[in-house]
Amino acid sequence: MKVLTLLTLSTLLTGCLNGDPQAETSLTENSKFSFSLPDKYYAYGTDSITFNLSRVEGEGALKESNIAQSTSGSAACDVSISNASTATPSITLANCSGNGNLVLDYLGAKSFPILIDNSNDVQMDGPFDIVITDDIKTAYIADTKLDAIVSVDLDTGVTTTVSSASRGKGTNITNPTGVFLNSAQTKLYVVDSNVDAVFEIDIATGDRTIVSSNSVGSGPTISYPTRVVLNNAEDKAYYCERDGSRNVVEVDLSTGDRTLISSNSVGTGPTMDIPYGLQINSTDDKLFLADRDANALLEIDIASGNRVVISDGSTGSGPGLNKPHGLRVNFNDTKAYINNSNNDSITEVNLVTGDRKTISDKVSAGSGPNIVVALGIELGSSEESVYVVDTGSAVEGILEIDINSGDRSFKTRKH
Repeated sequence: MKVLTLLTLSTLLTGCLNGDPQAETSLTENSKFSFSLPDKYYAYGTDSITFNLSRVEGEGALKESNIAQSTSGSAACDVSISNASTATPSITLANCSGNGNLVLDYLGAKSFPILIDNSNDVQMDGPFDIVITDDIKTAYIADTKLDAIVSVDLDTGVTTTVSSASRGKGTNITNPTGVFLNSAQTKLYVVDSNVDAVFEIDIATGDRTIVSSNSVGSGPTISYPTRVVLNNAEDKAYYCERDGSRNVVEVDLSTGDRTLISSNSVGTGPTMDIPYGLQINSTDDKLFLADRDANALLEIDIASGNRVVISDGSTGSGPGLNKPHGLRVNFNDTKAYINNSNNDSITEVNLVTGDRKTISDKVSAGSGPNIVVALGIELGSSEESVYVVDTGSAVEGILEIDINSGDRSFKTRKH
């Protein structure tokens, strides 16, 4: 806090008594305020949003001239102030235009980000899995109710159809449950649990090619695949199944031929119940699998199919996994991030010890819109945030979650 000397204070008081406006400003110009959370986290059309503030330094009024707006896209709002001269003023945003996340700044104090969306775009209905480009600018979503792959501009929140019955040629996707992006970021690989197939999708055209199915390629029958990943050379894909023997299968992308890697009858180790999350390590010799009903994270040796528990109720310490649904591993294979569909939380798992800690939940970790039914998760390339697709009616969109603070904010939301 700034301390005034007696001489300075005397000079300022004399100036105020003589009506010197510069002296009056000197007494109040350093007043600072902190923001509370907004009354809601998004605005569409004529919606308004209000922030309450608290004065933390000085005695002056809240000044509109000190309020700055910053946006990830084109969002802007009209600003009005209530109770400006009190210690607890408020700022209301209305008549918002454009699209994107918007943050207010008052002399360095920043508000919680809010989503402004005035687009007339595609509305997600059943987002199930997510993958994000290296520059963290675009997300691709497998939507099981739209029967489509959609893209989301993460700066503006605008959603566009990439491939569906009305965009692109080839066999239609009817229940896409897993999506993976190639390194050139030109193609998507998708598993569909209705078609029981692995698709390759050209992002530019939306055209779909079946890479492997029960009529393309040889090997074990495909039955309800849930997630898909590629190796570094991008000549093999791996998918897991929630039906049958809970197979984990390797696909030769040039022929479509399938090889059983691990199942409840192939490889040693714990039985798999409902495999959902799947990731491959950086050296292409192990797979990580989140088992929803076993509440466990498994490691699978690709060469042998053997399975070991990395983390579960008896391996590692910390809050237990609770219906883990999505899985991402960081780039040096030391941490996993899992979304728990039964208690609406995000867990970080130490892959060496199996220890778990809650990154974000609706009880005590992080602020912002609550996770409702998060089904898929992605880790940003900077490893500062994870992104979840949430199919709950209060979201039906994407939440960005800061790994350090646990704070959650909308990147796009159904409206």
